[in-house]
Amino acid sequence: MCEILLVNAVYFSDKDSFHIGQFIIRDILKETYDVEYINFDLMNKIGKLKYSDNLEENIRIMGDYILSRKPKVVGFYTICNAFVITLLTAKYINEKNKNIRIIFGGPHASIVYRECFENFDFIDAICIGESEKYIKILIDKMMREEDISLLPGVASVKNGKIHYIKNQNI
Repeated sequence: MCEILLVNAVYFSDKDSFHIGQFIIRDILKETYDVEYINFDLMNKIGKLKYSDNLEENIRIMGDYILSRKPKVVGFYTICNAFVITLLTAKYINEKNKNIRIIFGGPHASIVYRECFENFDFIDAICIGESEKYIKILIDKMMREEDISLLPGVASVKNGKIHYIKNQNI
């Protein structure tokens, strides 16, 4: 259905919240890949998807929707007040399909990337800071199943060790 799926932060709110960085990333990647963008709060607001009153049920609803798109890579935007929802959704996806690569980006994961890798083994990469300069290279390498541990701007784990080389553009 799609190769790359970008997921907006989920607030369980009816307010419109869009993060421009994901649209920039989508536009960079869509020249080469089939890319989709999901805003679950907007989908709920317009009736395309319906939240329940139960967090676990909402994680399942969102996770199953993501899985139905059959992505190879899912990129989550992270921000503090939606971070737990992002973690739970990413974990759900990984439990259902370990072949889907999980990328986190955004301010929250950028700040706590070490703690993320120390506590959550389902995250494949974290884009630190603005990723427009290297997202295409990261995705190309992931699609070819190449090593990403030396890619500047991207944090990852290889052989149990956290790798991060600061991107000079940050």
